[in-house]
Amino acid sequence: MLRAGRLSGCPDGRQEAGRRAGRASRSRRPYRRDGCVRRRSRRSAAPGGPDPYETVARATGRRQRDPRLRAPGRRALRSRRSSAGAGPNRTGTRTRIRTRGVRASARAGAGGVKARKVKGLESASTVGDNAERIVRTRLAELCSFMPRAGDPQEVEALHDMRIAAKRLRYILEVTGSCFGPYAETAVKVVKELQDLLGELHDCDVQLPEVASFSRELMLADAQAVLVRSPKRAADLDPKLVSRAPHRADYAGLAALEVFLCARRDLLFMTFESQWQELERKGFRARLEYAVSERAGAIRPD
Repeated sequence: MLRAGRLSGCPDGRQEAGRRAGRASRSRRPYRRDGCVRRRSRRSAAPGGPDPYETVARATGRRQRDPRLRAPGRRALRSRRSSAGAGPNRTGTRTRIRTRGVRASARAGAGGVKARKVKGLESASTVGDNAERIVRTRLAELCSFMPRAGDPQEVEALHDMRIAAKRLRYILEVTGSCFGPYAETAVKVVKELQDLLGELHDCDVQLPEVASFSRELMLADAQAVLVRSPKRAADLDPKLVSRAPHRADYAGLAALEVFLCARRDLLFMTFESQWQELERKGFRARLEYAVSERAGAIRPD
């Protein structure tokens, strides 16, 4: 670069003429937002000649959009994803399978069993009459899971029974003041049942997770032991297992699984005894009688 001032060996007239020519040539150049477009066009140009889009831009004074620089559309992205999934990328395929399984299990457990449809609701009826129909339907729905939920292997029935108890509790909390005095007692009873089934459901969720995590560590250690084995070995040396990376974690996972199994058995025995106690005290009959009583008639406007 030259310092500002008079050029050496150049007359004043020639220097001013050179400056005017430089300004004129710069004004005819096409406008560019940044320098990345020029760099992209140079990289995309053929090695044998100039880029055609750069030539059009210089001739017309407007920058033409290079279709090679456009963002890919939805069809192109979909085809790229499908072609990438069809390749031998085992890690990506495994990730997609796991994600699909998690989504499917989330959809299955999010809604649970559908609530029974309440029949006979009338807009001209009182709040107590309509609430009675709802409570009777929710109570019958709760009791319908027995004796199926009495089997400790029926995990789905126990979970659905917890959802039914929650629905009955909510309607009693809102409309319990319309009924007899036992309706308020039934709210506490149903809440205790819901909490107990909730603790039981937590064990049912945690046990498969602990087993799955233990299985993942086991597979990872198997690969690590295989890598440490001698090349072209006819058999595996059992001593290599003592150098597994996660060998100290198995004891903790096994202890946690034992604790969850024992806790689930204890909670299920508590649930059985609690339900038998409710049947002995006539919980269903007493609540049905309570909802037939009216603490005060409330008619709609």
